[in-house]
Amino acid sequence: MCAPRRRYPHGGTLITADKPHKPLDVSYGRIWRLAWPTVITNMLIASVGLSYVKIVSFLGAEGIAAVTSGHRVFVLIQAIVMGLAIATTALVAQSWGKGDQAGASRWTWQSLYFATALAMLFTGIGELFAPEIATAMGLTGEAREMLIQFLRILLLFNIIFAVSNVLNSAFRAAGDTRTPMNYTLASTVLNIGLCLVLARGLLGMPALGVVGIALGGGIAPLLAFSTMILRWRRNRYLLTAGHHPRVSFADWREIIRVGLPATLEQFVIHGSLIVFMRFVANYGTNEFAAFGVALSLLSVVVVIGFGFGIANAALTGQCIGAGDVAGARRAMANTAKLSCAVLSVLAVILALLARPLAEFMAADPDVVEVAIPFLLILAAILPLAAVESALSGGLRGAGDTRFPLLSSFSGLGTRLVLAGILMALKWPVTWLYATLLLDYSIKVSILFWRVHSMRWVPASARSLQA
Repeated sequence: MCAPRRRYPHGGTLITADKPHKPLDVSYGRIWRLAWPTVITNMLIASVGLSYVKIVSFLGAEGIAAVTSGHRVFVLIQAIVMGLAIATTALVAQSWGKGDQAGASRWTWQSLYFATALAMLFTGIGELFAPEIATAMGLTGEAREMLIQFLRILLLFNIIFAVSNVLNSAFRAAGDTRTPMNYTLASTVLNIGLCLVLARGLLGMPALGVVGIALGGGIAPLLAFSTMILRWRRNRYLLTAGHHPRVSFADWREIIRVGLPATLEQFVIHGSLIVFMRFVANYGTNEFAAFGVALSLLSVVVVIGFGFGIANAALTGQCIGAGDVAGARRAMANTAKLSCAVLSVLAVILALLARPLAEFMAADPDVVEVAIPFLLILAAILPLAAVESALSGGLRGAGDTRFPLLSSFSGLGTRLVLAGILMALKWPVTWLYATLLLDYSIKVSILFWRVHSMRWVPASARSLQA
């Protein structure tokens, strides 16, 4: 029996069950309604990094390399907060599935407190060690100096990124995926516009290069998401702010318990990517720039799978909170199938348009020729990435954040070892990128086994079902 639908003035839609034993709606239509705003949101976020590469391309391979590596370091810092956001999704979704809106608001507040503290800590570390980070990335000369400038400016806006990330996750966990989409759209349009004006010196402004990219990239989300936070404080959304609680270190411990494996997973994923970039840097600036082009396109396409994973986390979490274990498993299966179908279509399109996309992103013909094989390998990865994101999201929504960490560590560890061997043997750089296929194959195999085992179902959900 499908649960009743409730609609809200801001555009969000939530389906809940009046009683815990009634199954929630986990149909393809329901998954799509939850997923598409999140997919759009993630694509907008990823398109920012892609636009950075295009805007700064007038500075040549050095500018592309500096912005690509600097943005990747910033994403790594944000990935640590992303683990906290994943814990927020699980805790808020399970409270919401029980009908406990006060509990959902409490978890949101505590996550915001924690995110602010973490963001301040990592901003200080990043500002202090920016030169060392640039050296570790393997860049030299002008590219290195550009990277240091980029990092030090963008990190000043770290807190607004962290807070908006957590609040967006809480909204999605409650079923409101449109509010994050709307504000991310406003932030993205403003971001690209400001970066274009400031970096290239349009409308009478001086051409600031990578400094303009960093300023535009920080000011835009500050303006957009400050408005969202203020409106949330006034209870304008489905998930209300409610009572303003004090900091609870007991709640922080629970957030850490749920979120630490997810944080480590994000650190492993993005940290290994930086190590991988360091491997590629050994082949030369053109190869590094080509990898940056492929990585930017990967970030835009693969986030579609992330969007389905986030939708699956919300649905699975709500099912677990309501004691609907069968519904949680159906949500995982249906989300994986739908996500794989969508990304398989995009994989074919990407393979057909590999050369035009590479030529659009890079003006240097040498960079284009190196980037094309990367894009073809990327197309082959997408169906696997779709399934991996969907299943990982479902497990996280159920509170099983440790197993996605294990799968990521297994796949990435194997890839880095193999890439290191190939680099030492001086194989062509394209073979390094091909190791991604092995990485995703390992992760998907491990996740399939975990979902089938049913060991991810918490005891509280089994007792409710009984």
